Amino acid sequence: SDGVTASVACPVACDTSCGSPVVSPVAPPTLPPADTGGCEDDANWHGKFNTAHTCDYVAQAPNNRCGFEDSDGVTASVACPVACDT
Repeated sequence: SDGVTASVACPVACDTSCGSPVVSPVAPPTLPPADTGGCEDDANWHGKFNTAHTCDYVAQAPNNRCGFEDSDGVTASVACPVACDT
């Protein structure tokens, strides 16, 4: 008599059978993929002393190779951000 419906006053007892709207489960929103900033290794970069020293080569031992430079002085850490995690 106070205007409160049974579904509001007794939500556990009523569950969804007392006229309360049935809410379908909704999947939580998914997060977008991490922004890599468009970073990718330069496919044309190679060390100044050996053309086989590419970003793929650098990735095999980044702690030792990310300081390598090309003939223009560009380091692997700049040219190979994925390989060097920079």
